[in-house]
Amino acid sequence: MVTRNDVVVIDLTFLLESSDKSFCGAPLFLGPQGEDNTVVYGVARDLFKLRQSVGIQHAILVIGKEADTFSSHANVNSVMQFLRRLRATVVYEPKATTASLCSDLSSAARWVVTQNSVLFQLARDDFGIIVPDIAGNGYELVTVESLKTSLGIRPAQVPSFLALTEGGKKPVLTKRQAIRLLELHDDLEDLLQDTSAVSSHPIRRQLSANKKVLLARLCDMKLEKGVCQPAAFTESQLARRDRPQRACLFR
Repeated sequence: MVTRNDVVVIDLTFLLESSDKSFCGAPLFLGPQGEDNTVVYGVARDLFKLRQSVGIQHAILVIGKEADTFSSHANVNSVMQFLRRLRATVVYEPKATTASLCSDLSSAARWVVTQNSVLFQLARDDFGIIVPDIAGNGYELVTVESLKTSLGIRPAQVPSFLALTEGGKKPVLTKRQAIRLLELHDDLEDLLQDTSAVSSHPIRRQLSANKKVLLARLCDMKLEKGVCQPAAFTESQLARRDRPQRACLFR
């Protein structure tokens, strides 16, 4: 699967979230100055396990603005300091979403490791998504073909599918209904401008009643372009380990 020369983008959001939840905020690993390194330990442990199980040789680690939602600012800074000491290649941009950063970097990589299904829209013939199961040490591969086989949708339809089936206490449509709707109408945002083409009255009513919610969800899943320049990450740079590497040229 992952070959020796493949560059892999790793979304650190789920590792931060997992570590924060696993230790329930208990300060189990303290540094010489009394600093709490518990989350750093958890991220490092899971990162090394992930590297070994997937076979990652070259990686770009990504931290976006969601990090402060799942962990404290102090924990994020501690993880950053740890990664710098490892001379890892890190992109940290607290004003951009992790998904947008991963999207920009996808042109310089072969895989992205994430638990964020929004990134499934990035699947291409030469770029896939690895969804790890931290607890079970397994993983799922999401590709253009797997999306077609399992859901019958194209990568570009992922935001429409997620908007219809996820979020809120109750999804707007079932997965089966959403798949059928996208088979017939392709793009949800266009369809919401005029739902008269939907033959099913109950589904048409659901779409009309939830129009604002659906449009907001679609907006949240749009990937901003140009937040990072992937050209900054050349193969030779990723191969070097003699100096800290974390720079990304941000606008």
